[in-house]
Amino acid sequence: RGAFVAQLSRQDLDEVYTLRVVLERFALERTVEFAGETLIKDFLETVEAMQAATSQEVTEQEAAELDLRFHDLIYQGSNHRRLLDSWGNLRPQIHVLLLNRNVAHRDFREQLVASHRALLNAIVDGDRERALVLLDEHLHGSYQRVSAMHAADGGAATGSGGASTNERQG
Repeated sequence: RGAFVAQLSRQDLDEVYTLRVVLERFALERTVEFAGETLIKDFLETVEAMQAATSQEVTEQEAAELDLRFHDLIYQGSNHRRLLDSWGNLRPQIHVLLLNRNVAHRDFREQLVASHRALLNAIVDGDRERALVLLDEHLHGSYQRVSAMHAADGGAATGSGGASTNERQG
C-alpha cells in the first residue's frame, strides 16, 4: 500500500535543519540547567512509550509523534516562552522531516529509543556538553538521511515553494 508523505524542498530542508540546530541547542542547554523531577518523569515516560511502541512494530507516523513529544519536552523544559513559540512554528516542518526520515530509512525503530535515552541520561546527569554532542549527532543523523533521500529523488521538490507530495512505500 502506498503512503503519501509531504517532502520539503532542498532549500526548506536546509533552512529547517539549520534553524532547528540553533534553537534546540539553546533549548537543551536551558533544559539541562532547569530540569526538575516532573520534567524528568515526563521524559522517562516518553522514552518508555517509545520502547513499548518499538516492541510492537511502531509505524512511521507513531514514531514521528513520539519523537516530537520528546523534543516538545526539551523546549518546555527551557522555561523560555518565546523559544517554545518558535518551536511551535517550526514543529510542523520537523514533523514532515521525521516522516520522510522514517519512511526512507527503516532503522528508525532501532534509533528511536537509543538516541533519546542517551539524551535523557545526559539531561538527568546535568551534563550539558555531552547532551549537546548527542543532540548534534541526533539531529545531523536525521538530516543526513533525509538529505540523501532527497538527492536520490533527484531533488523532486526543488526551490523554496514549501512541501510537495510524493508517493512512497510505507
